[in-house]
Amino acid sequence: MHGILRLDQTVRILPMSLRHFFIVISFFALCGEVTGQHVLSGFYQPDTDSDACLSPLEEAAIQQKLNQAIQVLQEQGQLPEPALSRTVAVRMSPPLQCARSSGYEEISAISNQVDHNPRSGSLDYNCGSRSYDGHTGTDYFPWPFPWTSMTEDWAQVVAAAPGTIVMKQDGFFDRECSLGARDWNAIYIQHSDGSVTWYGHLKAGSLTDKSAGDEVAAGEFLGIVGSSGNSTGPHLHFEIHDAEGKLVDPFAGSCNNTTRESWWMRQESYPLSRINLVAFHDQLPEMSVCYTDDEELPHFQNRFYPGETLYLGLYYRDPRTSQNVKIRVYQPDGRLFKQWEQIVSFTALAGYDIFQIRLNRKPTFGTWTAKIEYEGEVVEKTFQLCASEDYCTCNQPTALRQTSIEYTSLGMYWDGPENADEYQIRVESSERPTRNYYSSDNNIDVTSLVPGSDVSWQVRASCGYLTSDWSGLLSSRMPYSSSTADTPEATDGSDLYATELPPMRISNGWRWAGSPNSSLLLYDLSGQELVRSEASSSIQAPFGLPAGLYLLIRMDANGHKQFARVNW
Repeated sequence: MHGILRLDQTVRILPMSLRHFFIVISFFALCGEVTGQHVLSGFYQPDTDSDACLSPLEEAAIQQKLNQAIQVLQEQGQLPEPALSRTVAVRMSPPLQCARSSGYEEISAISNQVDHNPRSGSLDYNCGSRSYDGHTGTDYFPWPFPWTSMTEDWAQVVAAAPGTIVMKQDGFFDRECSLGARDWNAIYIQHSDGSVTWYGHLKAGSLTDKSAGDEVAAGEFLGIVGSSGNSTGPHLHFEIHDAEGKLVDPFAGSCNNTTRESWWMRQESYPLSRINLVAFHDQLPEMSVCYTDDEELPHFQNRFYPGETLYLGLYYRDPRTSQNVKIRVYQPDGRLFKQWEQIVSFTALAGYDIFQIRLNRKPTFGTWTAKIEYEGEVVEKTFQLCASEDYCTCNQPTALRQTSIEYTSLGMYWDGPENADEYQIRVESSERPTRNYYSSDNNIDVTSLVPGSDVSWQVRASCGYLTSDWSGLLSSRMPYSSSTADTPEATDGSDLYATELPPMRISNGWRWAGSPNSSLLLYDLSGQELVRSEASSSIQAPFGLPAGLYLLIRMDANGHKQFARVNW
């Protein structure tokens, strides 16, 4: 259960199963020329006096449906017989991850663990109180801005371990703000040892297209965090039952009475203090307990102009009183502009500090960088300071494509922004460390690659003082010498024409002197053959061929090839 109160409220107690409240710690007058002025901080904590999001009757009803669904799948031969032994137990990975488009470092925090107190009150696996009476799972919530995360599909639920889908529930209302005893959207997966994981409160219509009986891999997408069922805000209820249907808390701890061993591949620390998000805002963000009360408005902004106010927001998971946060802001030329420190003033599940940054009266335009050091971790985030809107754009390169020129050379091409001055290309290879290259054109040949190696690359643009985001990765495997002769790649690594001149541009095409039995083939950068000339030393360009780069191949009767890049 989750509820988040508005930022402008000091304390507000709500009658909900998991009540969260923000406390405004400080709000200074926004005046003067102080840089890095702390203007706002706050946190939220759950109220542990709550009702379970799944009552015992609801738990029993779901378990009965699962038993029936599993029996049907077994009879149909769609579900493997479980090993029923912890010697082959699955190991779990975190079931919540952030979409790359979100800009978050991490997106999850934990509000409630399994309750191990058989009487009234709560007791989590670590003998703490991070639970509420009768809670049967682990609650992961998106932090910060949970409603925005749900709307934008940023908080992704993934399979914690490989297994087979045994049941799905979808189509139920997913924006609950109070306990309504309605059904939730959920997916249930059985693993090799017969255990079953429950993923509940999902966003309607977001569940995987796979059906009961289909297998899923660890880390495979299952759905988006929502607020369906008995819920007061977006979160994932993650619950495990062993092969006999008994509840299991996957965290190892002295107060866990369901298992002595951790079910996690790597169990996270308790608590886990980290930064989930560093963000810039053009005004103070607005948070809401429920989307029906007030709209949640993050006011994210990474582009600023002279005279505008800039706010730096740091959003923590599991902050602890007296922790130290170091903030450094660097100018576009790399010089330190300002640095200061902040002492965390609260212990909570999640919290934030917001600062106003005042720049010089004559600021340096370009890409500014904030570096945040917290609990041994450094997070960097950039923003653009622009003279005007006309000088504040640098789009990321798109339409990445590549062509194998030789066994050890890869031609890389992309569509870049028109105002790009230079491109940086980052090449990752399985056979050598990551390397950076630079090109003033929207293409580059990377040589000295290893035949058969896996290569991935991405590119970003520099537009004056601006830098674009990195493009997505494009991956491939370099060809071996046994490549077939009918593809635009060499066949055996030999170069029959190494001592001869390269192709020469003529009025209607190219001339490439060589063996009288050779043929010429012209390809575009996608690998599409455009035209060929049999047993000839010249080739004519197709009518209307657009200007640009092309790949010209000379091939002898035995399929041996030589490659050259040509301009038209």
